[in-house]
Formats: sequence, C-alpha cells, structure tokens
Amino acid sequence: MATLRDQIATLLDRLSDGSRYDAILVDARAGLHETTASSLLGLGAEVLLFGLDEPQTFQGFRVLLAHLARFGDPAEPAPEWLSRINLVQGKAPPETHLRQAFAERCRDLAVEVGLGPRAAPVAPLVTPTEPFSDIPWDDEATDESILFEEDWTLRDPIAILDDSRFRGFDPLARRDLLESQIYETTFGSLLDLIDQCLANDLETRA
Repeated sequence: MATLRDQIATLLDRLSDGSRYDAILVDARAGLHETTASSLLGLGAEVLLFGLDEPQTFQGFRVLLAHLARFGDPAEPAPEWLSRINLVQGKAPPETHLRQAFAERCRDLAVEVGLGPRAAPVAPLVTPTEPFSDIPWDDEATDESILFEEDWTLRDPIAILDDSRFRGFDPLARRDLLESQIYETTFGSLLDLIDQCLANDLETRA
C-alpha cells in the first residue's frame, strides 16, 4: 500500500513530467496537520518554513520538527532532507540582537526535538600512571572525535525585515519598490537563499 509520502511524490512527478519547468513553487496554507512531516519529505525539494517571532510559531515548529526527527537515525549520517529545511523569520525587527534571539530559540528547539548537533563519542579519560611526558600521542586523532557533528542540525533561519513600504504592495503605483537597491534591503537574504537553492538544483541535474 502506497504511503502518503509516496502519493505526494507521484503527484509531483506527474505535475513536473517532461521537465517543462525550471522551478515549481508550492505555496502551502498556514497551519499544521499530522501529515505535514511526511508531505515535506515526499516533496524532495527545498522547503521554506515561514514564521513570526510569536509563541504559535514555535508551537508549530515543535510539532513539525518533532515528527521529522522520527525519520532520522542519530547513529547514521545526517539525512539529505535535513539540509533542505529552511526556517524564515517574517516581519523580522531591524535590531540584530532580536533576530539573533529568534535564531537561538530555533536552535534550542531543534536540539530539544532531536534535530540539533550531536556530540560524537568521546573515549573515556584514563588517568596516566606514568609521567605526563611519557603518554603516547595519537597523530590519527581528529577534532571530529571531540567536537559536535554540526552537519546534524538545521541551518540558522534567515530574516525578512518588517518593511511598511511593502504592505499593500502595488507595483504599478510604486515602481520604485522594484529597484534592487530597495527591495534587497528587505528581501535580500531570502533572494540569496533562493538563488543558492536553484544553483544547487542545477548542479544536481548536470
């Protein structure tokens, strides 16, 4: 019996059959459902999760990320889909420290549900019986044996600044807002992420 993930993948294959499009954008409604995690994995695409710095955002992220964590094995390398999950802070404040606080809460939440960096196994400490200078040195040891495995974590969220100029956006009345030096101030980080996602996809197809 086909799973929901399989059905979604089949649906997307039909919609994109023949490589007629360079990119397909799926704008999902706000809100979460118990099937959301499986749906995201079935997309096989870059996923942007938008949220405001509000309690309900973190409640939703917690539900979703906890379900996603069930599809990863901490004993194995980080799954490919983990690198495709992108958190986006909408209406972000201009103050850097406030945006950093949002990012820290996202990192703490990821660690809490099991999608944060894992500590690599560390050999037990053995107290030497001989003078310290006589302890043999292992030249094969690497920093990876004592550092966190940073690949097993979500990337830091990007921010879209709260800009009143784009509320009720009417490009015919305010053509100046279409100038790159203006919109990049607000949406630059998001556009950079999209450009990188498209570049990675082209490399994968090549």
